[in-house]
Amino acid sequence: MMAAPARLTGYGECSAGTLTFYITATERDYANVVYGVFGPTGTIILDHFDMLLSGQMVSVQVGSVATAGLYTLAADAGEFVISVDCVATVEPTVAPTVTPTVVEIIPTSPVASPAISGYGVCLDGVLTYYITAAYAEVQTIHYDVVGPHGIVASDQLTGLVTDQTVRVEFTGIVVAGIYTLFASDGLLEVSVDCPAFIPQATATPTLVPSVTPLAPTAVLLPVLEQFADSGRWLPSGGWRFETDAQGGYWIADTTFRAQVSSLQFYAPIDLTAAGVPRLTFGAQGALSSVDRVALDLLPEGQVEWQTVFEMAGEGSEWTQYEIDLSAYVGQRVWLRFRIDASAILPLNEASEYFRLDALEISVATPPILTITPTLTPTQTPTAEAVIPAPTATPTNLAPTSTATPTQTPTAEAMIPAPTATPTNLAPTSTPTPTQTPTAEAVIPAPTATSIDVSPLPTPIDVGNSVSGN
Repeated sequence: MMAAPARLTGYGECSAGTLTFYITATERDYANVVYGVFGPTGTIILDHFDMLLSGQMVSVQVGSVATAGLYTLAADAGEFVISVDCVATVEPTVAPTVTPTVVEIIPTSPVASPAISGYGVCLDGVLTYYITAAYAEVQTIHYDVVGPHGIVASDQLTGLVTDQTVRVEFTGIVVAGIYTLFASDGLLEVSVDCPAFIPQATATPTLVPSVTPLAPTAVLLPVLEQFADSGRWLPSGGWRFETDAQGGYWIADTTFRAQVSSLQFYAPIDLTAAGVPRLTFGAQGALSSVDRVALDLLPEGQVEWQTVFEMAGEGSEWTQYEIDLSAYVGQRVWLRFRIDASAILPLNEASEYFRLDALEISVATPPILTITPTLTPTQTPTAEAVIPAPTATPTNLAPTSTATPTQTPTAEAMIPAPTATPTNLAPTSTPTPTQTPTAEAVIPAPTATSIDVSPLPTPIDVGNSVSGN
């Protein structure tokens, strides 16, 4: 495993064809600092400092150079770079004649060294990583390179030989930022800070890796991530993958301060056809009040990450979070979780970890709105007071008895039966109903209403000459 980035200063000189570099640690002692020397013909030295003591200058004597050109010493994963322009000697030699005197070569063993090691250099728009396998068993490794815009390359190296360094190079790096190589499922992580590069050529250079990358295909919804393995996530900083009895999960170590850790999904997520996309995840942590947890999205075609969720870090139990992604419908977006543990811890506070599990991105089902139609009648009847038309009272009748209705008539809409009206009668009294009909809301019949009553007494014909008595 590589040492933490060291604070180094130094310079180089090339006199009479002899090249020497001088390096000093300025802040404290550092152990196992990897470095390399590169020239016009390729790699000249690839080794490490066993120990750099603070304030003590050490020299790397490369010796006579055979080819004129620019020679560069890079250390601390590209954080420290020295370049010297050398003129070839009159009698050049093919290889360095002097082995660095300040470096003790430590034999590689499974106990003392990691399976793979490496470092990177970024100069004049060219990004180069150097990877070395320490064991014969490590013959094939998968690697990903992630830059400010997402994944630059995703491929594998095969046929590795023990202690033989291989080079993975990318040209046309014009955008400044951190470029990180992740290899062998997180066993190796090399980050290089590339400066912005303005090419001299009129044509705009393109990013052309020496190893053809596999362009990731956008992932369609739903995204259901139970973290059965670490294959689809690219960690940096304090993130690492772990497992327990319940399965796998990602955890960020925040005990090491002054760092920002990112966990990025390996491919863009396709929201072009999403209805109401939402993201849910479970989390639990033991953070300080000055730590920050954020979820960032980077739409394709843009250069700046956009924060869609952020919270202050504190101790918590397992909590389920839900984020609405409706603002990104119609786009493809990159996704990452970011833990900012760069602030100084307040007095009496501690920061330990943040744990992530059970992530899902799906389309929320909108509620179904049921509308009950209102029935509109074709015509609303109007309540009217219907008073039955009285039967014409015959005159000049002298009945022997008074006709008394035995049943109260009910107004009904029906086809009336014609009633014979007797004439030339002289009744002594008018029949009176025993109950007044109640007005009801009915549909009027087009003809007169018939009333069903008891039969009237048979009229007696008394003749026109009889006078009333």
